[in-house]
Amino acid sequence: MKVLNVRDEFRCVVLDPGDPDDLEIHFQAKYLSYTDDNPDLEEEHREGVVQAMEKDGSAYFSDAFNQSNNRSFIILTDSNAIIGSANLICHDDMQMGYLCSSHIHSQYRGLRLVDMLFEAREAFVAEETPYKFMMLQIDPNNLASGASQKAAIRNGFVAIGADPKEQLLNFEKRL
Repeated sequence: MKVLNVRDEFRCVVLDPGDPDDLEIHFQAKYLSYTDDNPDLEEEHREGVVQAMEKDGSAYFSDAFNQSNNRSFIILTDSNAIIGSANLICHDDMQMGYLCSSHIHSQYRGLRLVDMLFEAREAFVAEETPYKFMMLQIDPNNLASGASQKAAIRNGFVAIGADPKEQLLNFEKRL
């Protein structure tokens, strides 16, 4: 685990693939995102994932977590409580970082803590990869879509159109 940025009592870290302790932190963060209030996750999907997670434990995410092109970012409090998470998928073939799966615990929303996740992933891409841009997609039908779009724009992303097949809004940022 490496600390990438700190704000007040919060710190954002990137986890190390292959580290069993970091896999457990990743699991706890994902568990939080699936059990927290999130109206954009279908209840049936959420329940199925939570049941599988409770059955398999951290092994449920071990394959994805241990992939060399996938990084997990976590926001922790001073007392090491997990309050947010996000992922970065590194696409060597496209020379870009794909930002996905951002979640801030419902008790901490509105504090712009998601900006820490944006900043940490951008710093990682700039320092650890040769990539010159990052991309993310937002489902315009999500209830949090407006806040997600504002956060992306606030963090320097530009809307570049919609994916007609998946009906997602595309945003990119050049580094």
